[in-house]
Amino acid sequence: MKSSIFVFASDLQDEGYEQVLDNIQERGGLAGVGIAASYHHSRDLFPHNPVGKIRFLRGEVFFQPDESLYTHTRMRPLVSPLVAQQDPLATLAEKTGRRGLAVRAWTNNMHNTNLGSQYPDCIVQNAFGDPIITSLCPANPDVRAYVCAMSANIARYPIAALLVESVMYMPYDHGYHHERTLLPLTATHRFMMSLCFCPHCVAAGHTAGIDMQQLRQFVRTEMQRLFDGEASILDEIPFDQNQIGALLNGAVGQFIKVRQQVITSLMTELVAAVKRERDIPVSFMDMSGGLHGVGSGMNVVGVTATAPERAWQDGIHFGDLAEVCDGLSVLAYTNDLHQVSADLEAYRQRVPANYRLSVAMRPMLPDCRSAEDVAEWVRVIAAARPAWIEFYHYAMMRLTSLDWIKKALAVTV
Repeated sequence: MKSSIFVFASDLQDEGYEQVLDNIQERGGLAGVGIAASYHHSRDLFPHNPVGKIRFLRGEVFFQPDESLYTHTRMRPLVSPLVAQQDPLATLAEKTGRRGLAVRAWTNNMHNTNLGSQYPDCIVQNAFGDPIITSLCPANPDVRAYVCAMSANIARYPIAALLVESVMYMPYDHGYHHERTLLPLTATHRFMMSLCFCPHCVAAGHTAGIDMQQLRQFVRTEMQRLFDGEASILDEIPFDQNQIGALLNGAVGQFIKVRQQVITSLMTELVAAVKRERDIPVSFMDMSGGLHGVGSGMNVVGVTATAPERAWQDGIHFGDLAEVCDGLSVLAYTNDLHQVSADLEAYRQRVPANYRLSVAMRPMLPDCRSAEDVAEWVRVIAAARPAWIEFYHYAMMRLTSLDWIKKALAVTV
């Protein structure tokens, strides 16, 4: 089991590349660096950053785009101002190469408010026709062309692997800052509000033989009953794929399968685009384990299912993706060690026995409070036989977490 830590380009610039790499390699005892090559909006507290403690990220890329790859794409990368000073991905690859550290590029894809605002015809539209500016639609051909070009662009750098996050239908929550829902929405209600009825998703549904007008009206009618304080068939439906899929004589289940086909086909195209540049591993990153703790990072109350049991709502089918991607990257973001163990066992049941797995954990609050906690998390994760264990996140942790990591790895790895 190899080990890596996620970083931002701003960490490298503000603290200095060599200082950060010294901390990662010497103090943390880590073998790799996972840089966010593209990211979404965020506001974060960085406790050891010497330039500023509060930083805002803005849905940008942190590499120099090769324009030859975007000649046939309508969408273009929004480039961070940091790139004007030096290309963070190129600089990191050069400096880690001297040290024998691996660079694992980590990308955000559908979750992009900047691109969603700039290209309003490329975003998710719910059953009420509301444009969801935080979520690009994975069925949209312009979106698909862009994420494939961006992934191919990153593959031209000397990286060891590409970790692809948010190639999915984004859930109802975890999209925008100051999100508010002051009505009692169950997980089933939230799923219905996340369904996309843009022209491309409607066309995909029609091709599969679904009456999309009837499906859309069903969602609108049942959700409006909730909004009006009336009883709805959705109120008591357990958050179970089979029971939700049976709604409207099975039409919802058919649409779930259509969404999974959209994601699998997009990942097929993305992996092919990467492999045309360089034969590097491409891992699909499932966010489900991270959605145990959305918002401020604290845990969601009442989570009973394992992480992969919720992934179908995002268009994810692990068996199909295992035939397309080189690996699966999962997030163990919870302070419940039994949840971590159950999640990892459930993931292993859904992919081939020898499939490459990487697992990310948070060696800090709200999950871990001590070196002993980190050691326990690492031990449980190691039992799932991952190829990589990854730590989230260099910028947000106290540097003492690096000491905890090194101690845990020395015992486990």
